[in-house]
Amino acid sequence: MSVLAAVLILALGSSPSPVPGVPAPPGGVLEPELTKIANERAQEETKKLLAEMDKDTSQPDSVKKQIRAKLSKLKIAVWVTGSKIEEVTGFYAKDIAGARFLFGERNILGDIADLSKEKGFAISPETEKTYRDKVMRYARWTSDDETLQIAVEDHLIDPRNGKVLQQTVVMATSVGR
Repeated sequence: MSVLAAVLILALGSSPSPVPGVPAPPGGVLEPELTKIANERAQEETKKLLAEMDKDTSQPDSVKKQIRAKLSKLKIAVWVTGSKIEEVTGFYAKDIAGARFLFGERNILGDIADLSKEKGFAISPETEKTYRDKVMRYARWTSDDETLQIAVEDHLIDPRNGKVLQQTVVMATSVGR
């Protein structure tokens, strides 16, 4: 086998991150369906924001053109991993210069309720009982130029059905990079 063939096999066989500069988390598996859902949602929100921006006469056309150019480079990836949130954020803090995460907690049942209203599914009594007083931890980091964000949560609430999995989920978003 030639060196060129070997390089091509390695290059085509590897799976680079869909978001430049953000590698998969430790033990992370790219989740194609969740990535697709996140991208579709971002596209819907982007359409609405661009429509509002077009109506705004206070911004010059040159600024609107720059914003459109940045948004055209929008990239989102969603990974799931069995690694703990601290391990994942520690990995990114070492791998990405300047990455410092802010941590917080969210009410799981509140997030499920918001999702059920948006998607139109019912919350089972068992789910209400299980997650009534439960919180999930999350961490966020945004680059100084605000073109890259990494969000990490210690529970996955499936946007298709509201099921809660105790898996760490990572969403990386890049705009204009």
